[in-house]
Amino acid sequence: MAQSKKISELDSVFSLTSADEFIVIDKSTITGDDAAASGKTSKITFDKVKEGMFPAGIPEGEKGVPGESITGSKGEPGQSITGAKGEVGVSTKGEKGSMGDSIKGSTGVAGPVGPPGPIGTSVKGEPGQSVKGSQGNSITGPQGSAGVRMEISNGILTFITQ
Repeated sequence: MAQSKKISELDSVFSLTSADEFIVIDKSTITGDDAAASGKTSKITFDKVKEGMFPAGIPEGEKGVPGESITGSKGEPGQSITGAKGEVGVSTKGEKGSMGDSIKGSTGVAGPVGPPGPIGTSVKGEPGQSVKGSQGNSITGPQGSAGVRMEISNGILTFITQ
């Protein structure tokens, strides 16, 4: 249970709800429970106080006249002071250094030819439609020189010209 305090020692409340309660001393009742010669101590909710004071509801007054809007005059612009420009500073740049030696190693020996890769899987598509075009002109050009043939034997690739 809370410690006993005088009413003057309690905290203040700044907003009320309908269920908030007030302590009331009923001066007309001086006998019975919680009664003394100075009256009976009772409680009442804020809602009951409003109903007793305003049985027809809280009255509303008329809306007041809007107040004047007052704007002061604009002040004078402030002074802008710009100082003199300073002298150009001294720039110090060192001499360019000599070019260093360029060292390049010799080209390495070519590595061996690797083994041939695996043979891939053959995927055959659906046959296409055969559309025969008109026969063109027959033109035969000069015969070209023989090309290069490649052979792989024991993992070694050889180029043969004919």
